[in-house]
Amino acid sequence: RGQRYTHILVDQTNHETLHAVSTLAAQNKPPRVIVLIPGTIEARQDVVGFDACVLPKPITEAELRDALRETLSNTPTSVESQPEEFHTTPTDEIENIVVLLAEDNEVNQEVATDMLTLLGCRIEIANNGAEAIEMIDPNKHDIVFMDCEMPEMNGLDATRFIRSHCPNSHNLPIIAMTANAQPTDRARCLDAGMDDFVPKPISLDILKDVLQKWVRSQK
Repeated sequence: RGQRYTHILVDQTNHETLHAVSTLAAQNKPPRVIVLIPGTIEARQDVVGFDACVLPKPITEAELRDALRETLSNTPTSVESQPEEFHTTPTDEIENIVVLLAEDNEVNQEVATDMLTLLGCRIEIANNGAEAIEMIDPNKHDIVFMDCEMPEMNGLDATRFIRSHCPNSHNLPIIAMTANAQPTDRARCLDAGMDDFVPKPISLDILKDVLQKWVRSQK
């Protein structure tokens, strides 16, 4: 209770849970729903009753990973098609910039890496805030994307440390990445020394806009 979930994985035979989940569809930022159905994929979305990614059982790890990557990228889902690929063209101003991505979740790492690579960026990954502090180099990195909730050290504490102890860090944009997108959450990120805010699940267009905005600001 009170915790914000970005995804719900539910079996179609669990009718009570499906009914409860369907009421979340009217929210402004509802959780993404992955529904497991028995048998084949022939069931239509109207069987579920709301927008969801539908997968047949038994499900493989690769299929579940693809479904998570699809929903994280905001790619439209379909019960009849495979997840779509990202399509974009790198722009000169962000091509070859070096991005430090601080993110502990492997699926989120893969999705963000795929997007940043398509945008022409070079990526280094820190698995938590402590690793980000060890790796960060304002003379090397052009921008940092910092998850707020990580083990060992969260993104807010890591940003505070970087701003206080890392020389020239005031010239390095640090962008918060979090599923908590309320105004109070944004204020906490800015108060910690972050420069901007990207809500999860991230989209390619928003990521591109943020990169262009902050790379331009450093020129």
